[in-house]
Amino acid sequence: MIVFCGLAHPMQLWEKYQRHLSEDFRFAARRADGDSVAESDERIINRCLCSLQDIVISIGGNPLSHYGLPEPQETTEVRRVGREYAAETNYDRAAMAEIVNNNIGTLTNEQKSVYERILRSVSQQDGGIFFLDAPGGTGKTFLTRLLLAEVRRQEKIALAVASSGIAATLLPGGKTAHSMFKIPLDLDINETPVCAISRNSEKAKILAECSLIVWDECTMANKKAVEAVNRTLQDIRRNDHVMGGVTVLFCGDFRQTLPVITRGTRADEVGACLKRSVLWLRIEKLSLTQNMRAHLGGNPSAQEFSGVLLKIGEGSFPESSNSVTLPDNLCKIVASVEELIDLVYGDVSQLIGQDNSWLCERAILTPKNDQAAAINQIILERIEGDQVVYRSINTVVDQMDVTNYPVEFLNSLAAPGLPAHNITLKVGIPIMLLRNLTPLSCAMELG
Repeated sequence: MIVFCGLAHPMQLWEKYQRHLSEDFRFAARRADGDSVAESDERIINRCLCSLQDIVISIGGNPLSHYGLPEPQETTEVRRVGREYAAETNYDRAAMAEIVNNNIGTLTNEQKSVYERILRSVSQQDGGIFFLDAPGGTGKTFLTRLLLAEVRRQEKIALAVASSGIAATLLPGGKTAHSMFKIPLDLDINETPVCAISRNSEKAKILAECSLIVWDECTMANKKAVEAVNRTLQDIRRNDHVMGGVTVLFCGDFRQTLPVITRGTRADEVGACLKRSVLWLRIEKLSLTQNMRAHLGGNPSAQEFSGVLLKIGEGSFPESSNSVTLPDNLCKIVASVEELIDLVYGDVSQLIGQDNSWLCERAILTPKNDQAAAINQIILERIEGDQVVYRSINTVVDQMDVTNYPVEFLNSLAAPGLPAHNITLKVGIPIMLLRNLTPLSCAMELG
């Protein structure tokens, strides 16, 4: 709010809510020191301000004093270190060495070839840029985690980023590319975008000293985003070499999702992918081909299924009228959604009162959220019991806007990442709770 909303009285906001904002710090102090910690303890308030300043600097690049809020005191009791820098350098070398020693012997020949090629570029500091073509199941995540552990074991900085939040959670210390590089959002209207990172900032220090950048799911990233990172690294590192001379490993599969272009055509999506970038000709191509899931499981049908998926992605699988029919030995075709539900979950009306742990091993995947919601509603109606409907707030703050935003319009809003307006539940049905966490919150050192 203070970074983007231009608050007129930020100090009033702090004074009103400082007790709530510092509640977690107070709880931790009381758990460590007993109940003698007062609510107005200056140490607790200072720790809260340190945490707030770290977050604000990571977003806007300026301290709290820039926005009219009190700046935390740097004392021997509360010593603030660079949150992001500490997170990228304070890895346990022994733990990293254990990961490498336990897993390096399990690499396949092609995985080991990629592993040695990347590490050779890091050790020689030749600024190699690589693209690892790795279809699903070929051990890409396993290999990249091992690379990150080896570089961090050598007390070098290795950055792990991904184009999606889900992919970022699979990498140790992973972040989204937009979060790490501050990639601008106006890529469609800016021909030569540059990331919003100051050369004197803490993030610039990380980028200047890093030895390896792993960018997972880069095939989903707009080529302008990659080019913006290239310009930024060249400026920060004062190096005209591609990506500023740092070794970069791009990972992904062009058979999967390409960059999403708002109201764009297929040609727009293809034109925005990394292969259409001026950097593509300077990237060394590597590949993983052996499907580890099929190889380790020893299941012939799994290997056949993997081959079918690759052919579909490459457009070489036989099709009729723009539709693909899978072999009968790999799947079962159903005539209706009801039949699909019966095959996956059985008699859902008997779910209540039973051990439902087996539900964690079954799922119905849909390409769109509204299809998933429709299937959930069908299953919910089959389950016995009274249903309770929870609704979101559907009123506006300023009553003068009532005519502009009628209740029917507010009820129809379905924002991505937020629950629907109506949530229908019954006693005993399984639900999923999600919470966004700040991975770097634990990097702040308190004396």
